[in-house]
Amino acid sequence: MLHKKLAAILFSDIVGYTALMGKDESRAYGLLIKNKTIHEKVVGANQGKIIKELGDGLLCLFDSVSEAVYAASKLQSEVNKLGLFQIRIGIEYGELISENDDVYGDAVNLASRIQSVGTPGSILFSEKVYFEIRNKKEFNCKFLGAIPLKNVNAPMNIYYLSGSHLEVPVFHNSTIPPIPSPSQNRKYLLLGLGFLVVLFSSYFLVQNFKSKNQNKEILYQLIQIFPFENQTSDSEFDALGVLAKDWLTQALIETKQASVIRDENFKISKANSEKENYKISKNAGILIKGKIYSTNPGTITIVAEVLDVKNNLVLYSVKPINGSRSNIIEPIEQLKQKILGYFATKDLLYGHVPPNYAAYQEYVKANAVPSDQISLKEFHLLKSIELDSTFIQAYFTLIELTTNWGHGQLLDSVTQLIELRKSHMTNFQIMQWSAIQARMKGDMLLAAEMYWNMYTEFKIEYGATQSIYHFVAQNFPERAIKKYRKFIPIEKKPDSENTRDQAYVGEVFEAMLQLGQYDSVKIWYENLTFAPTHFSIAAAYIHALTILEEYGKVDSLLEKFKTTIPTNQRFYTPPMMAWKVCGILYLKDKKELLNKYSTILSRINREFSKNMFFHYFESMVSFYEGRYEEAAMHYKMHYENTPQFRFFPEMAAVCYKLAGQQKKAEEWMTKIEKDGLSYPGHLEYAKAVYSAYVNPPEVTIKLLTEAFSNGFEFDFYAYGYDPLLKPIAKENLFLDFIRPK
Repeated sequence: MLHKKLAAILFSDIVGYTALMGKDESRAYGLLIKNKTIHEKVVGANQGKIIKELGDGLLCLFDSVSEAVYAASKLQSEVNKLGLFQIRIGIEYGELISENDDVYGDAVNLASRIQSVGTPGSILFSEKVYFEIRNKKEFNCKFLGAIPLKNVNAPMNIYYLSGSHLEVPVFHNSTIPPIPSPSQNRKYLLLGLGFLVVLFSSYFLVQNFKSKNQNKEILYQLIQIFPFENQTSDSEFDALGVLAKDWLTQALIETKQASVIRDENFKISKANSEKENYKISKNAGILIKGKIYSTNPGTITIVAEVLDVKNNLVLYSVKPINGSRSNIIEPIEQLKQKILGYFATKDLLYGHVPPNYAAYQEYVKANAVPSDQISLKEFHLLKSIELDSTFIQAYFTLIELTTNWGHGQLLDSVTQLIELRKSHMTNFQIMQWSAIQARMKGDMLLAAEMYWNMYTEFKIEYGATQSIYHFVAQNFPERAIKKYRKFIPIEKKPDSENTRDQAYVGEVFEAMLQLGQYDSVKIWYENLTFAPTHFSIAAAYIHALTILEEYGKVDSLLEKFKTTIPTNQRFYTPPMMAWKVCGILYLKDKKELLNKYSTILSRINREFSKNMFFHYFESMVSFYEGRYEEAAMHYKMHYENTPQFRFFPEMAAVCYKLAGQQKKAEEWMTKIEKDGLSYPGHLEYAKAVYSAYVNPPEVTIKLLTEAFSNGFEFDFYAYGYDPLLKPIAKENLFLDFIRPK
């Protein structure tokens, strides 16, 4: 028997399910079950009903439009938490025809069509649905566009639900304005006639501004700037081309409109050498490049071009800018004015001149020094500041260096100097400084939000990736994952040739480990569309496989990663992967397996005997095998031989304690406190770990809290996986402390 009724129809679909089915049918089926389980829970709780399954899609029915939209929001939230797949949702409101537990009608078809044009993670709905919920404060509805749908005669007005856990849909053909309803036609006809009068009367005025507006639109493409070529015969100007690049980058960033590749590679173009082979990013739409040359001993000349990369066209040529060699900053400032003028932007850096050139040369030298030569870096940065006390970026680089390496006295003095120079900061630098200050004070949450604002306001991708990192470092994994889902990488794509561009994916993997989503890490890794080269991604995968007890895969990967994960990454050496496995097995009391993998750790460590953590890894092997005095000896060798990498300084004290040598343990703790440690909160963390062997759990938790409050962010361990904290690993106080926030 046929029945007709008005209802809200929700249609959801798993994104990419067909492709996954082709790769791994059993895994795809498992996701189907998980998806249905979530729907049964959420739809039922909101007075809805699952009517039928259509492949990987689910058709759900609600008497109330509000309940349907609320259920859709909750479904996206639950699927996001699971992290295994994404869904699209479409909602329509209309008449249904039901027969024998089945439903059909135009509303059902439209719900499916609306869903199909959505972005993964989004909720789309028709104008009928919009009119039902537009006055409800709990729903933030936004217009997407008048969108053509398959097998539908005319475009439909489509809306989407906006929220922190929802993706903003993208539909490139949705620029058509909303289609008026029949009752609005007469009103719009009269308005249209008036509009035509205005249109014709203002035609010539529009033409005057057309060219300028077109230039401004170019800002919405990704801009890449090459260091300007030094074509003089004087090596003194090698760094000037980098200064030109950096000053133009800073100026365009300050507009809050331009997306600029903020390359921090300080490679310079040497005089009279072959032209540097700078690569154009495959994502760049606009390229700015130039040359510096000299026609007589007393002057320099700068020229530049703005290029359309995709069409290989010169959009704008900067006429030669002449300057005196005794004042080479003036032509750099003129260059900035010319470029900003072409892009039709207001000069937001008015009053801020480029740094003294000699100061900038020292800055370039500092950035060229290897990361382990801290003192030499500091020397050049201090010299830079001495030559130009208003050069803000030199202060920021110095303060990051002193924060990372715990040079307390220098940190305090540099902080005071920066505070006195706030009037010389641009808007972007003020935000940078706020984020740096938050980090120094241990307020990682504030730092994370400030970095995210840097991304949203100034289009700096570094801000997004730093935000993700800080949320993970402070055990807020869900927030990190939400930020990742909102992050649209243009420059820092994981398939980039630059290994560092993959680092933020590793942080998201780490967040999923904190949430116990080991299956999700495994599935994600095994479906990567790029070759993982950043060690954090590989280490997270090894971690997940160890927890899931897939030791066959672990064994093969320990060998594979020795050659496929580049060692030119800060802190990474091949033994780290086996070290990760051993720590997990030790905490889980899997003694036989621990013996196997500590042997593997020792073997790999000796294969790479020149790695910076050689003695530390030897110490851990001895520790796992119960040779505690030997472990202490190896760690002390690490501590003395690599002062720039004094991680886990409590190791020797713990070993002495376990060997029954309490006095030596206490002497070691006194020594490291006297020596001072590198990272913020590092000493408090070391005290906390040692406390786990000598004090009640309450004391240890208090010290751990103090360490993280002071900014401790050492992320080689995912909170609960520090093997030296084993004495309290099963204590409720500790389990509460490491629970994701």
